[in-house]
Amino acid sequence: MGMGKIKKPIYSTSNEDKLEKTSIVLGSIPYVGSFISDSIQHHVKKRQEERLNKFLMNMHKDLQEIKNKINLDSAISVSKTKENLKITAIEIKNNKFISEDIIISHISSSIENIFSKENIEKDMKSIYELGYFKDIRVKLETFLKGYKIIFIVEENLPIKEILIEGNTVFSCEEIKKIMILQEGQIFSHKIFKNDLNQIYELYKNRGYPLVNIEDIFFDKKGKLFIKISEGRIEKILIKGNIKIGEKVIIREVNVFPGDFFCFKKIKKSLQKIYNLGYFEDVTMRLEPSNKKESVILIINVFEKNNRI
Repeated sequence: MGMGKIKKPIYSTSNEDKLEKTSIVLGSIPYVGSFISDSIQHHVKKRQEERLNKFLMNMHKDLQEIKNKINLDSAISVSKTKENLKITAIEIKNNKFISEDIIISHISSSIENIFSKENIEKDMKSIYELGYFKDIRVKLETFLKGYKIIFIVEENLPIKEILIEGNTVFSCEEIKKIMILQEGQIFSHKIFKNDLNQIYELYKNRGYPLVNIEDIFFDKKGKLFIKISEGRIEKILIKGNIKIGEKVIIREVNVFPGDFFCFKKIKKSLQKIYNLGYFEDVTMRLEPSNKKESVILIINVFEKNNRI
């Protein structure tokens, strides 16, 4: 393969300074970051966001349906309201675990404010974004020459059990330890999102940046399922070698097809190939695989011109 056909490297062993700002290739999408793991993180976190949104939509049937229901209920409730009447009372109903003080602290409407449908809808959104509720409704009642605003909430279930599958690098207990959500607590999608990020950081810091949350599910009995994919290498390709045989190069690689993608091990392998003394540079890039949650590892070598 001619050198002009080799893509720009994502990691170089011949010049450590290249790690400070390098262009990386994941499939055909370029990213820029200080380390390969930081750039892969962007890609993986995007997939995690998609999985979390899908999970929430399944949990609540349809988030847009809830929003439409909130707006519709508000419209019905205020359709016969009089203008310029004040809010004379605020009440929270059906909350069992989340205190009224916490809920009220997240709404902007207060007693003596002029009633506003738009402000009430903003308040409902703020309550929902706490993460503890799967439904919120509002009801108006006349009270002391004004309106009593009643927020009727439906809380998520308490977590009875957290089940984690697919993890081999860390034990279930190690993963649970870094999570804020614990068994016995009310499920919060806001806190859970943070927990997923913490799980990713745990793996990334150990050198496994391709970890992904493959599936999540919270059932009607309060069981929270988390399925982890730690990211595997489907195959390893050597490119750019002309005079040096592939076997000479591949025997220096410490990872194999089917192994989990560990950046620290791969970095050491690239250094070992470079230390052979045959190459000006040794680089790597990743391409998507047809296998689920896997990648193709491509090692590019740049041979020295003075080799006989």
